[in-house]
Amino acid sequence: MPEPTRGVSGERHYRAKLTDDDVRRMRDDYELAKLTMRAIAAKWSTSFHTVRHLLRYERRAFTRGVADD
Repeated sequence: MPEPTRGVSGERHYRAKLTDDDVRRMRDDYELAKLTMRAIAAKWSTSFHTVRHLLRYERRAFTRGVADD
């Protein structure tokens, strides 16, 4: 019996609204610019809960590093 394949994740997922670079920029805003999670959510037009999960590395933990400008 063949092994089940894993689905795509991150920016390649068909329902993704944010790119990996967007996530890196959000994390830079939080860690370097010291913006609040609510301010980042407003800036990126997304929910506070989405931002919280991303910034705590609960989602897209594989997306690390500084964003390229």
